[in-house]
Amino acid sequence: MKQFRKTIIGLVTETTYGVAKSITRSDVLRAMDVTVATIEADEQPRNFTGGLGSDPIALSNKRATIEFSVEMAGSGTAGTAPKWASALMACGFGQTVQSGTAVTYKPLDTGYTGVTILANIDKNNHVFVGCRGNVVLDMTAGQVPKLTFSFIGIPQTATTANALVGDFGGWTDGLIFEKDNTPVATLDSTNIAIESLSLDIGNTTQYVNRTNQEEVQIRNRQVTGNINMAAIDIGSKNFYDKVEKDSQMALAITHGTTAGNIIDIACPKVQLTAPGYSDNDGEVMNTFNLTLIPNVGNDEISIVVK
Repeated sequence: MKQFRKTIIGLVTETTYGVAKSITRSDVLRAMDVTVATIEADEQPRNFTGGLGSDPIALSNKRATIEFSVEMAGSGTAGTAPKWASALMACGFGQTVQSGTAVTYKPLDTGYTGVTILANIDKNNHVFVGCRGNVVLDMTAGQVPKLTFSFIGIPQTATTANALVGDFGGWTDGLIFEKDNTPVATLDSTNIAIESLSLDIGNTTQYVNRTNQEEVQIRNRQVTGNINMAAIDIGSKNFYDKVEKDSQMALAITHGTTAGNIIDIACPKVQLTAPGYSDNDGEVMNTFNLTLIPNVGNDEISIVVK
């Protein structure tokens, strides 16, 4: 019996897009919630005449999909990129390093990197190149926030190989999303008590295979989300008026209190839609959908690790 718990995921930024780069111990991710579809394809029936029965199928646009999550935590050292940085940049983010201080990630509209991903499933070894994808940030009270990545990649020939033993020295444990660990949570400069917050970068990714071209393209980005928070008295803050007036407001989260494991999330222009109420064991909650809008371009969300 092969055991799924023995699955190892490794990821590294490619020097040349679509050319496999070797995965080392330091490239192994502390991943969870892993799913791998090693070959997906479009089926083209040949539709031969001459009798009843199924025709052979030609497979086109053969690609792979790989999904996994990691804890949203810093590297442990301010100004040092977290171990999930390469995955984030393959989802259309750029990286700016301030040595000893902070690393900032903001969306790009060109110059996307690609990554090689290795999935070793109890010695069944699969490599995918040219991977690009999307990421969702999930923060729920009482849980460790996580980044969930969804990649499309170009599958290589599967082999049998012993799994790498990961070097997790650069990984830091994530912190529970709660009052002590999350000192800042504001919407339109108002303190809010968040039960759950999800932010979906919303990349539109497309696998393309033409003459002289095989790649995964990021074609568009529409960052959206949803929030569930303790209801606020309309007399003190009328978010429903903000919805009616199509207002845009800032959302800010600071998670972590110790240098090296602090993450600031800033969204300068957020529009609330679909307002509603929900019942959380008797407590009234406000729910909204979120649309994140660029301020001066490619800045609708920034993630600063410091």
